[in-house]
Amino acid sequence: MRDVKLADAIGKIDGDLIEAADVKIKMKKKKSAGKIVLIAACIAVLICAIAVPAVIIADRAREKAESQVSVDRIMPGDEMGFARMAVSTVIWNGKEYVERNSAIPTEKRGEDLGKSTITIQEITLGNDKTLEGTVYSVVGIKPEIAIAFYSEDWENIHLLVNSDFVPATLGDFIDAVSLRENLTTGEVYDMRDRNTTYVYGDIPTETVWAMLLDCTDVKNEPDAETGERLISIASSVELLGIYDLTIGLTDDGYLWTNILDTGKYFNIGKEKVNAFLKELEKYEKTEFGEPVDDADIVEE
Repeated sequence: MRDVKLADAIGKIDGDLIEAADVKIKMKKKKSAGKIVLIAACIAVLICAIAVPAVIIADRAREKAESQVSVDRIMPGDEMGFARMAVSTVIWNGKEYVERNSAIPTEKRGEDLGKSTITIQEITLGNDKTLEGTVYSVVGIKPEIAIAFYSEDWENIHLLVNSDFVPATLGDFIDAVSLRENLTTGEVYDMRDRNTTYVYGDIPTETVWAMLLDCTDVKNEPDAETGERLISIASSVELLGIYDLTIGLTDDGYLWTNILDTGKYFNIGKEKVNAFLKELEKYEKTEFGEPVDDADIVEE
């Protein structure tokens, strides 16, 4: 993939969670061995406290994807006992698509876009091959975003997603992916406290729409240098095999997302970001499963 921001695409883990662990610790020049050990232990605990929420999101996404992998796509394990999976990219119509381990429901297979020869580049196995088959649209999704492909030589109907799609505006992104029909949101991870990440219970998707996704004319700024990331909302588009990626907010008013693996950045304004942060106060929050005393739900 081209123009991929690795922190947003590969690990699915917000880089600021890791950066937040980079805490400056002032120490006196004379340190005993005991103090050094104690400080090292504290840093280790801090890193775990910050990184775990993002790891949870990544683990959930991986578990859901792996549960849907076709049997014929799992390769024999090596002598260490690890299974190897063929991860493929596909070139079609001059665009690069990534194979998703997700089945396309029959009712979601759309228009026949014609016969085509595609090139499969199997990343993990290092094999390239070409296949003859039929390309279909995916109902409700523009072909620039995703297509379905069937070949007698490649079992099942494969979902292929173009991660390099660059929308002009937030509205373009919403329309191209049919987010209104396909987006579901889950837990919200609050990273404003650099020492602790708080998790809010599932925020209704309608609240996210009403407060954050209604400014459809805002332009996408793919090269934006955004401020500190404050909030990450777990976001899924099941139809495209996308689970628990992120809609995030920054302290300088940006909404960013890696729903298509590569980052999209929209300056929705500080006012909307602050209003959403205020809305979070109505929901219960936990610190890695431990209830917070002052975080009871506020009655409206």
